[in-house]
Amino acid sequence: MEKKQAEIVSNYLDQCNDSTSTTYEIHKLSTPNDTLLQFHQWANRKPIIAAYEVSRLGHDSYFFLFIDWHRNDNYYLVIYAHDKSTTIAELNRTIEEDGVTSLS
Repeated sequence: MEKKQAEIVSNYLDQCNDSTSTTYEIHKLSTPNDTLLQFHQWANRKPIIAAYEVSRLGHDSYFFLFIDWHRNDNYYLVIYAHDKSTTIAELNRTIEEDGVTSLS
């Protein structure tokens, strides 16, 4: 997806984090110089918009990365397992249907 689209989706997570919801905990990770350090060999030092640890109370957490996965200005929402052992999803396309934008 385009960088602007990834920024819009990551801003949505920021807004959810600011809400008083008790269903999910969202923790924004530090991204010095718009990269991750010491996260995972596949993600370290790649351009990133934002990264979050998202957990549902009583369940495992997941890591959501808005990242230029292949360093080609095509941003992905990459979801990592709680232990960072593997990716669970790599979403990089947006689909417009009936006025609704979805990630694919």
